Amino acid sequence: MVLSVCVWPRVHLQNYLEQILSRMQGLLVLNSPNNGMKQLLSPEDQQFMYETAGVLIVQSQFTPEVRGNILSE
Repeated sequence: MVLSVCVWPRVHLQNYLEQILSRMQGLLVLNSPNNGMKQLLSPEDQQFMYETAGVLIVQSQFTPEVRGNILSE
């Protein structure tokens, strides 16, 4: 019973993972005066976004090759 409760969200999240990560992509850009990007998040919030993206990718059911491609984007 516990196993099915733990696996269920992970399986369903997989269907939306690429969409979630693509929507987060703009928040993962490092902002500096050199690249002209406006700072949308505080440094702490941006670190949280990186951590969230990392956990989503690592816990996904993608193959290692797909994970590498996602990380490089």
